[in-house]
Amino acid sequence: DYHFARQYDRAVEQFHRTLEMDPNYLPANLLLGWTYLATADYEEAIQTLQKAVSLSGGAPHFIGYLGAAYAMAGQIDKAQQMLNELRKLSNSRYVSPYYSALIYYGLNDLDRAFELLENAHDAHEPFLAFFRVEPVFDGLRQDPRYDALVNKIGLD
Repeated sequence: DYHFARQYDRAVEQFHRTLEMDPNYLPANLLLGWTYLATADYEEAIQTLQKAVSLSGGAPHFIGYLGAAYAMAGQIDKAQQMLNELRKLSNSRYVSPYYSALIYYGLNDLDRAFELLENAHDAHEPFLAFFRVEPVFDGLRQDPRYDALVNKIGLD
C-alpha cells in the first residue's frame, strides 16, 4: 500500500480513483484521511475523516483518527470532544486505548500516548501490528519508549 510505503502522492491518486467509483467506500475514505494526516494536510484530513466517521456510524477507530487530526491542526477543543466521545462510547462497549492514544499523540502528550499504547498492547490491540509502519506515529520514533514498545509488541 502506498500509504504505508510513504508514497503519499501515489496513495492520494489511488484513493481518489477508488472514491470516483464509490465516494462512500469507507476504507478508501479512512486511508485517504490517514494519508492527509501523514502529510500534515490537516484541513483535508479533517474533512475526509469526518466523512469516514459518518460513514462508519461513529466507530471508535475513526473517531480516534479524527481526534488526532483535530489535535494536530491545533483544534484542541474538538480533539477533546473526540476524547469525550470515546469515553462515552466506552460506557456501553469496548473502546481500545489505541484510539485515545492517537489523540493524545496529536495533542503532544507523549506520556499519556505511550501509556495508552502500552494498555492497547496489554489488551491485544490488532492495530498495533501496524505500529512500526504507521506513518501517523513517525514522530515517536526518536523516543526510547518507541523501540521498547516495538520490541514488546514483537515487531523488531
